[in-house]
Amino acid sequence: DGSVWQHTQGFSNILDKTPVTSGTQFRLGSISKMFVSWSIMKLVEQGKLNLNDRLAQLAPEIEFINPWEQQYPVRDVHLLEHTTGWDAPHFAESSYNEPEPLSTLDGLTLHPHSRQSRWIPGSRSAYNNTGPTVAAYIVEKLSGITFEAFVHQNFFAPLGMTKTNYFLTQHYKNNAAALYKGQRPLPYENLVNRAAGALNSDLEDMLKLIQFLRNSGAHNSQPTLSAESLAI
Repeated sequence: DGSVWQHTQGFSNILDKTPVTSGTQFRLGSISKMFVSWSIMKLVEQGKLNLNDRLAQLAPEIEFINPWEQQYPVRDVHLLEHTTGWDAPHFAESSYNEPEPLSTLDGLTLHPHSRQSRWIPGSRSAYNNTGPTVAAYIVEKLSGITFEAFVHQNFFAPLGMTKTNYFLTQHYKNNAAALYKGQRPLPYENLVNRAAGALNSDLEDMLKLIQFLRNSGAHNSQPTLSAESLAI
């Protein structure tokens, strides 16, 4: 609760020698998944969802194959714990890169074949981006708004994370660290599994996130998520 120490170094653009600042935007990858889990827990707190709810009952429109579905169904908790038994996204999902981002549901209908349980759900863990993306769709279905809007209303806005987003905004364009493969700059990619890995933010907003975690789910003494939900 005292003063905050922060440090930056390096260049956000190698060619221009633009220095990294506390406002430089970075793509934060799988930190995105934290907000999926918190959104699900927010719905649990609101009584709209249970972690043991079956995916097939909540969202029958989501295609998947589970040979053990009758006795060992895929449940909400498996989506968050990476215990569905599903593959990592296949090439058709990972290679998508069009100028306009897809909706969460359209992204999930692009190539459902990666969603096949290779063992009994819940019996072992295998990291993938597909489970959290399906969980994000459940958030959309139960809340009636997009996943990104739900996260903004329940987390970004209350925490004052005004510069955090999932899309290629003008603010990102003006402040982003260049993406490189070796020395070659890369274009921005609109990920199909956006909820699982497309978060853009900067050091200033991430400090607010750290303070939220340090305060057990509260911001300025106002709970955004209960300490119990955060602990799960």
